[in-house]
Amino acid sequence: MRYRRSVLFAVLVSVLLAPSLFAQTPGSGKRLYANSWALVVGINRYRSSKIPQLEYAEADAQAMAKSLGRLGFPKGNVRLLLGPKATRDEVIRVLEEDLNPKMGENDRLFLYFSGHGASTKIHGVQAGYLLTHDARVFDWPSREKPFMSRAPARTLDMQTLMSKIQTLQPRHKFVAVDACFSGYAARSKAINVVGITPRRLERWLREPVIQILTAGRVGQQAIEKGSYGHGVFTWHLLKGLGGNADEAGGGPDGLLSFDELAAFVRNRVSGEPGVDQDPQAGQIGEGQFVFRLGGEDVKGEARRLAEQERRLKERIARVRNQREETERFRRQRERIAVLKRQAKEEERRLRRERERPKVAVGPSTTYQIGSGLDTMVLVPAGWFIMGSDSGDHDDEKPRRRVYLEEFFIDKYPVTNARFRRFGNPKKDYGSKFNGVRQPVVGVTWTQARDYCKSVGKRLPTEAEWEKAARGVDGRRYPWGNRWDGSTMI
Repeated sequence: MRYRRSVLFAVLVSVLLAPSLFAQTPGSGKRLYANSWALVVGINRYRSSKIPQLEYAEADAQAMAKSLGRLGFPKGNVRLLLGPKATRDEVIRVLEEDLNPKMGENDRLFLYFSGHGASTKIHGVQAGYLLTHDARVFDWPSREKPFMSRAPARTLDMQTLMSKIQTLQPRHKFVAVDACFSGYAARSKAINVVGITPRRLERWLREPVIQILTAGRVGQQAIEKGSYGHGVFTWHLLKGLGGNADEAGGGPDGLLSFDELAAFVRNRVSGEPGVDQDPQAGQIGEGQFVFRLGGEDVKGEARRLAEQERRLKERIARVRNQREETERFRRQRERIAVLKRQAKEEERRLRRERERPKVAVGPSTTYQIGSGLDTMVLVPAGWFIMGSDSGDHDDEKPRRRVYLEEFFIDKYPVTNARFRRFGNPKKDYGSKFNGVRQPVVGVTWTQARDYCKSVGKRLPTEAEWEKAARGVDGRRYPWGNRWDGSTMI
């Protein structure tokens, strides 16, 4: 047997059912709560060397987490923090960020902490603390000096913890603390064990409550026993939750109230030979935390879950069929959309082909421009570099990117022969420039515009002409950036 100052902290949340689902008679098999949640913390070794090490705090926590499974707490709803994982920030995170969003106003919450606890009494004001793994202390209490002279750091002080617990949704909350501890921020409660009647049970479950059970009074040391492999308080608490405390209410009825459990633990711990511990109870509210021994009607729950599973499988099958049908329709719609797009693209291609200007070619053409060649080329839509920062003229600046839609432009210049079918140039430069296959010169802008219109075309814009003649990458000449006279015709 060894002394310990330990705090074991477990949080159990369970959702209460609506009043219509409350047990009509004790042990009738109706669910008391819709769901149950738990956070269990046990700490043997502390980060600070000033805090004594413990033997069985983590074993306490593990045994408590296991026992909760037999009391209707789903394994997936029990959070277990042991040793280095049980830091102050992690305990708060699990409470506020993990469990809090999942809990409703008809839930129950059970907290159990095994490790060291500490108390201070500064200027006559007492305060209690749960020491998490990363706690820092500046002195350590003794049998002669039960209070610390300075408040420890990075701990869970009970006043703040109780304030946080009060803001959580569950209607019923149970805090169990196995530690040398006091100042747990709840008014002291006389333990009054009464029989559980249907009306009393319904009233207890309807009223909100926070109930606290601690291992001893102020200044009392909580004891660990090697023969138990647990703290004395936790050993008897586990025995009570296992069914032994059900006798405290006048006979077993399958239900275990907080008062029944507290009376059982207090009597057993206080009666331990050589152990100076008097477990204390506290309460805020008028309800009563209740356990159903053996869980929440396990057989009935199993049947209900099996029925839910059957219905769920049927629903999954229906949804799967609907999903497959929906997916088939979706693929059909996509295929139709693709075919429509292809048809529109083909229609646009044929329309462009029909609208593309042609020239008369063949043996009977007097002045043909390449046998069988189309006289226009398509310049694709896209960006090109226009202008120049080093040009001789200011209107060339600045060098910039310009986007153009696709357009057609003549592959060859308009010849004298073709233009004179429309009219004569404004200015004649002589026979040197009047060859029938030479490009026409001496025409005004107006003449050029009117000629294009007469053949169903138009003059290119400055940007269109520059893109067609220069390319898209900003080169100085169509063939590159160096002059090459050999490319001239």
